[in-house]
Formats: sequence, structure tokens, C-alpha cells
Amino acid sequence: MNRRRFLGLCGVAGVGGVTAFTLFDDGVAAGAPGFPRSETDHPRLGESKSAGWTVVSEDAQTVSGGQFGIDVTADVYTTLFSHEGARERVAEQTRGAFDRPVVLASLTRVDLHSYVNVALSVDRLDQQVLPAVESQLADQGVAQVDYEETALAEDLRGIQRTYDVTGTMPVDDLTYDEPDTPDMGPVRVPGFDLSIAGVLALWKSSVGTVYVLGSVYPDESVSKTATRTVEGPDGETREVSEEMALEFDTAAYRDAVISLVK
Repeated sequence: MNRRRFLGLCGVAGVGGVTAFTLFDDGVAAGAPGFPRSETDHPRLGESKSAGWTVVSEDAQTVSGGQFGIDVTADVYTTLFSHEGARERVAEQTRGAFDRPVVLASLTRVDLHSYVNVALSVDRLDQQVLPAVESQLADQGVAQVDYEETALAEDLRGIQRTYDVTGTMPVDDLTYDEPDTPDMGPVRVPGFDLSIAGVLALWKSSVGTVYVLGSVYPDESVSKTATRTVEGPDGETREVSEEMALEFDTAAYRDAVISLVK
């Protein structure tokens, strides 16, 4: 599925409008997970799942659409979370030069309102009510998002659609001092694109209530050539190269994200 397709689907909050709702219900999956709400109605992680996650941003919008002359209004609430352990780990490896969220989870709840009992068909769900996951992630520097449907939903009780997500996170030039070698200049790492992966899950927790969880995380460790300036005994300087490694525990990040909907 290409990038244009993804942008077209993310039409509920922040990217575009809703064009139509499907006026039939193919059932709510047994065991579909729900989430608590904040005082402002934004979704929150339950107490057993919130450890290590911090709220980055929130969004709330009301959108409307219709089909067959029946209008439907949807309140869309989104919360973006950051895995603080992952952020702290990469910041520590770069002496604070790379200090930003790298494992993100975007949780959206869509509440439908109508004078008829309207519910979304899961067959149409991925065409009409995917939230603006990309717009929120773009604010965190995630780009070139693409995704492909997977069979993971078969192993997750109550989840009705899952996708693997891919993309990039551009990283600016990094410069930081290395206190163990004070006689050398700062470490300089040229900018690079960090490859990311993720999971997108969609489900109905009740008639008229839809949840979407979108996530990204680094999908591999990174090794880059860094340069430093060394001053000789007579004041002359020269450039030396060394390898700089950023270690990411991709499997642990994926497990952390999937555990949010188990």
C-alpha cells in the first residue's frame, strides 16, 4: 500500500474529512478491549499498561458525514504516548544530543452519534475512519509512512484489523562531548534516516465506538562513522574517525506496543 493510500485513509482527525459512514453493523468482536478516559475524554492506558508510557500530545475533533440522507457525527479523541525508557536509552548513548521520543503509540477513540443505530462495518473501517496517526507522528519527525495488512489480529482477542507499519525518522547532525577523552574535540555524527517499524490495530469495542492504535519504533540498531578533532603536541589538528553505535531493542519495543491491546 503506497503513501498516497495511507494519507487518503487517515481522514478522521487533522488530515481531511469523512465522506461516508457505512450504515450496517457486522458485529463487535468478543473481548474487544476498551480504555479509560481522561477528564477531557481522551483515551488513557489502563493502570496495568501505563507503566513507562508518557503522554506527548492530545487532539480532539468532531467530524460529520452521511449516506442515504442520514447524517452521522463522530467525536474523535486521540492521545499520543512516548515510551520513556526507549527515549532515555538513546539520550544516554549520545550524551543527550539525541533526546526525543523514538517509540510512539497513538491511541484514538471514535464515538459515533446518530438518531439511528449506526455502526461501522469492519470491512469499510480501514477505508473511512482511520485516524490521523500520520499527522501526529509527523509532529515527532516520522515520515514516509506506509503499511500492509497482517494476520496478527488472529492472535489478539477482540482486534479486527492489524497492519505492519514502516517509515523513517530523520535525525539531524549530532554533536556531543565525550568526558572520557577530554583531550579530543566533540563527537560529530552526520545526520541520517532512522528506519522505523510499527503496528496499527483497529477494532470496535461497542456499537458506535471504534478504537485505533498506531505505533512506531526503531526497527534496527544503527552504526555510524563519527569524526573528532585531535590536537597534536605542536598545536596541529587532525580529524580522526570512530564508530558510533545506537542500540535499539526492537523486539522489546514491538512487544511493548502489542501488549497495549492484549
